[in-house]
Parts: sequence; C-alpha cells; structure tokens
Amino acid sequence: MSPTRGASARAVIVAMVGAVAMLALSACASPFGQACTAIGWINSLDVRLDGTADAVAGVAWVELCDDSGCSKTAEQVRAMQTATPGAALPLYQASASGAASWNVSVGMSRPAQVTVTAYAADATVLGATAATPEWARVGGSEQCGGPGAAAPIMVQVAAE
Repeated sequence: MSPTRGASARAVIVAMVGAVAMLALSACASPFGQACTAIGWINSLDVRLDGTADAVAGVAWVELCDDSGCSKTAEQVRAMQTATPGAALPLYQASASGAASWNVSVGMSRPAQVTVTAYAADATVLGATAATPEWARVGGSEQCGGPGAAAPIMVQVAAE
C-alpha cells in the first residue's frame, strides 16, 4: 500500500468514527424531542392522624381506597401471599412513616377522589375522611412526567 493510500484510508476511518460519534451525541439534543429515560415511578400520598395521643397510638393501620381498590400494609400483603401463594398484589401499599403519619404508595396513578380510614387492631374504624388529593410533580420533567406527591390528608381519629 502506498503512503498516500494509507493516509487516505486513515482519513476515511477517522471521518467515519467522527460521523458515528456525532450521530450518537446528537441523540442527546434531537430535533424530534426529548428522550425520556424514566419508564416508571411511584407517586405517594401522606396521611396525618389528628387526635389525642391515645387515639393516635390506637391506630394499627391506615387504608386508602379509590375506584381502583384499597391499599394494604406490608404485613397484610405477606399474609395474603402466605394464605394464597401467587395472589395478586394490591395496587396501593400503606406504611407507617411516624407516630402520627402514614405514607401510601399509589404506583403511577394519581387518584382524584380517595377515602382514607384509620383502623384499630380489631378492625374498628377510628376515623375516616373523603378527600380530593392535590397532586404535584416532584421529579422528572414536564415533557416526560415523573413522580408526584399530594398534600397530606388529615384524618381525625378517636380512641375506642
């Protein structure tokens, strides 16, 4: 191979590598819109219990319901799976996040109307409220969406 032919082959290779790099980098600033990398997220809603210390301490679990179904606690999910292996998981899951607060994960949904109920260990209703959550995106972007959270819902509870 002659020296000019080798230099010309190298120039073609360098040009091809440069073209591939430009194509790859241009995907980051595509004229066709933004590439959304997040394919899923979890929206959450906080529940605050309001009442005497005894009333709040008597709450064993909180349940959020909407037209799609009701939340379960991790313990309730484990019991369901033990009793019926392969049982469908609930759409929503509630967990205590403090002495007088609970967090409910609602998947990617943003329920428009909910009912939140606080229960004693014997399933006695200690308090309930219907609410219209006020959702706000707390991550992601306007173009791609992202996780949302709602303003806390207050539930007045009374001791048994």
